[in-house]
Amino acid sequence: MDNEQFGFKKCKTFRHPGAALNGFRFNARFYRQQRASTTAIFAVGVFGFDELLSVPNFRPDILGNVTYVEPLLPLFLIIGLAGLVRLRSTSAPRRKLAPVAVCIIGILLLSWQPAAWLMTQPLQRWYEPIPTPREDAPVIVVLSGSVDEPNDERPYFVVGPDTYVRLRHAAWLYKSWHARPVLACGGKVANSMREVLESEGVPHDAIWIETHSRSTRENAVNCHEILHQHGFGRIALVTNASSMLRAAASFRKLGDEVIPAPCCFNHVVTDWGLLPSWSSIQLNGETIHEVVGLLWYRLRGWI
Repeated sequence: MDNEQFGFKKCKTFRHPGAALNGFRFNARFYRQQRASTTAIFAVGVFGFDELLSVPNFRPDILGNVTYVEPLLPLFLIIGLAGLVRLRSTSAPRRKLAPVAVCIIGILLLSWQPAAWLMTQPLQRWYEPIPTPREDAPVIVVLSGSVDEPNDERPYFVVGPDTYVRLRHAAWLYKSWHARPVLACGGKVANSMREVLESEGVPHDAIWIETHSRSTRENAVNCHEILHQHGFGRIALVTNASSMLRAAASFRKLGDEVIPAPCCFNHVVTDWGLLPSWSSIQLNGETIHEVVGLLWYRLRGWI
């Protein structure tokens, strides 16, 4: 077996009885590089997967059972492990560190909040992080986001965290901005959205619901019909700042005038938020979802 594979290099002369007992000199520098690379990949990889596994229902409602980002995590780990296998040979070790570097940098970028925030800027930089819209509108339209499906222990829908924040913002606009009808667009979760709005102080008679949509496109089409029935063509639209671009364009394509009322802006965090985290992976998944959605809607002529 080739001893160079284990960090030893053949030595022609006997240099030290403690370092070359059998005519081999231990290559300490190479060994330290390999050990450090292995430790880094293991730490980053296990940290990322452990964080993901600790979060129940990791966005299955918006991005499906597998998000856009999740397949990249094992891919980067495979690249890193392949690089470690190549490092078993000492020829050109620096060049063979490239896959290991790609693995570590890739996982860090996926799970590092400043990088995730930077990716959201092309989506949310068009909107001001202010609590109320600068213009008036006769109707407040709020779109659903994530939702927990019914199960054996809980036979009813539960709105997800981002949907709840959107609903609270819509209710706050009703109470603190203008008392306008609130149209909750959520398809099968619309009734749960109504319950949240009522619990936040919006009267039952001031809440309209849309119960058939399954996508942002269907939100716009179905809501347009409801608005047309009531004689309205101008809305204050409530959704996440990073989702507003596609949502507003979908309504405008149908002829509705949209006054953006975004919430849930993404900001750079400091202190412990600079550590890799599952929330950054989640944010990157949502950003990629929006970018792919914009491209798909553009191709279909929906925006």
